Amino acid sequence: RLGRYDRTEEFAAVCREIEGIARERAVDLVLVSGDLFDRPVPPLDVLRMGIEALRSLAEQAPVVVVAGNHDAPELFDTLAPLLAPQRVHLVGSIRRPEEGGVLGPDELGVPAVVGCLPFLREGRVVDFMRDAGTWYGAYADRVAALCRTMSDALVRRAGTELVALLMAHFLVS
Repeated sequence: RLGRYDRTEEFAAVCREIEGIARERAVDLVLVSGDLFDRPVPPLDVLRMGIEALRSLAEQAPVVVVAGNHDAPELFDTLAPLLAPQRVHLVGSIRRPEEGGVLGPDELGVPAVVGCLPFLREGRVVDFMRDAGTWYGAYADRVAALCRTMSDALVRRAGTELVALLMAHFLVS
């Protein structure tokens, strides 16, 4: 909903359009870089519709989704084991590459490795009692370090045989 306007049909139409594009293009992998929903706990009918769209896409190709700033990492991490057998991989929390932060051919079934960086909330890594310039710089440094770590792991794991992809949801300046 947008205020008092029900946008369910628009949401359903967009899901159908994306499924059609995936089918037409015969995609090998579907990546969703966050903000699957517009709030941390979506209404149940919207949650159902979103999951069904992901499952439908997974009939075409494996799907990897990282949580964005509007998504609840806990919801993603709770649903992840239920959807992984259906080729839908939800990543709610940042993980070390070797602990699920990098998904490869074993999980995906395609010759690719995907580094997954969900949204990192500033409050998890900075001291808000500092002035804004200091804490924002500390946050940016932390995000950059995470990207370097993930990128290094992707390059090592991909070698010359696999496609390496880094998928993230973050703000940059």
